[in-house]
Amino acid sequence: MAKKVIGYTELRWICVHCQTNNPGNEESCVGCGAPQPEDVVFIQPEQQTLLTDQEKIEKAKAGADVHCGFCGTRNSSNSKTCSKCGSDLISGKRRAEGAIVGAFIAEAVGPNWICENCQAENIAAHSHCVSCGAPKRVEIPDPIPTPPLSASPVGTQRNWRSCLIPGLILLGVVLLAIILISIFSKTQDVSGYVSGLEWKRSIQVESFGPVTKSDWRDEISSGAEIGRCEMRFYQTRSEPVPQSTEVCGTPYNRDLGNGMAEVVQDCTYQVYADYCQYTIDDWQVSDTLELSGANLNPEWPNSQLSNNQRMGDKTEIYVVQFDTSDGTYQYTTSDVNQYLQFSPGSEWLLTINAFNNISAVEPAQ
Repeated sequence: MAKKVIGYTELRWICVHCQTNNPGNEESCVGCGAPQPEDVVFIQPEQQTLLTDQEKIEKAKAGADVHCGFCGTRNSSNSKTCSKCGSDLISGKRRAEGAIVGAFIAEAVGPNWICENCQAENIAAHSHCVSCGAPKRVEIPDPIPTPPLSASPVGTQRNWRSCLIPGLILLGVVLLAIILISIFSKTQDVSGYVSGLEWKRSIQVESFGPVTKSDWRDEISSGAEIGRCEMRFYQTRSEPVPQSTEVCGTPYNRDLGNGMAEVVQDCTYQVYADYCQYTIDDWQVSDTLELSGANLNPEWPNSQLSNNQRMGDKTEIYVVQFDTSDGTYQYTTSDVNQYLQFSPGSEWLLTINAFNNISAVEPAQ
């Protein structure tokens, strides 16, 4: 599955000291000035926008930031020394990257609001000012009084019934299943005598000549005559190829470890190809020869074949009729060796299933 990069967006982080919601690009809290901790977790605002500032985009592409091993200050990935204490960042701790933060949501969720602290304008989804970090003022409506819970015994009875009825239904279903299994698994043995025989054999005759078929153009033999073709869905690929349609999922934000996120989509590519009718010389069924009888001497049908014909698939079916004290039963098999054992008048033990059919036979002792 291919990953398609749509762009980049800025994440947020919450200060552990004053709970200020800070832009991901800020290395220190805009509310209290505390440095961003090493274990900071970047989150996404409810509404995001793709970055257009080229400087921020380049910073996003640069990779995960590094926290100084001596003072903990956050530094950009391409920094060699700490911006605060000047220490070599070779011992610094690089932030993890690649975690999925959430779905990219660009739709507006309400009107913009003005920060009462610094007068900066913010989009509706931001809970804190992107300029100074001050929280958004929210008017809290008066609570709606909740009616007291009824202490009526009727409610208790209703809850008891709501648990009992499904249990009774489940018990009924289980009992019904047990009854049906016992009924349909029940068999009886009866004694029967062979009173009738019947057999039928058939052979397909194949002729070699022009045959019309359908297949993908790339799968058709070079000697075939191709007719009408149409474009059809052929397969799904993970990478784009000619004559493919891109199908992408919901965009989501992938944490880059520097306060920014890469907005990506997982995409597949539906490939379409020519599906064609074609004509080619091949073997096909042109006739079926049949022969039947009512004895223990089954034969295969025979016919004079031309030079462009051959024998194809064979089928055989044998039916034996038994007379019993309970009536007449028929037994069907395709095993000729078993059929040849059913001599007229011979006695057999028949197993009769719940559907009043013979499920097994064996010679009577």
